[in-house]
Amino acid sequence: MFYDRLGGGRGLRTFRYTLRLTRDSFDAYVDNWRQCWWQNPLTRLEQAVFDKWRLRDDQEIWKEVQSYLNG
Repeated sequence: MFYDRLGGGRGLRTFRYTLRLTRDSFDAYVDNWRQCWWQNPLTRLEQAVFDKWRLRDDQEIWKEVQSYLNG
């Protein structure tokens, strides 16, 4: 869904892999059903994203996600 907007010249397979790794980085920091199989400190950029969005409700987050889907 996000490849066209966020691919940045990477191949689809590479993009998918890096997107999964990014998602995995946040697993230990949010309440979800996914098991965190490793935990590293967030990078500076990941921490900035987390700080920006962690107190927002699902509706605000979904609105932002939709903006990427709608272009």
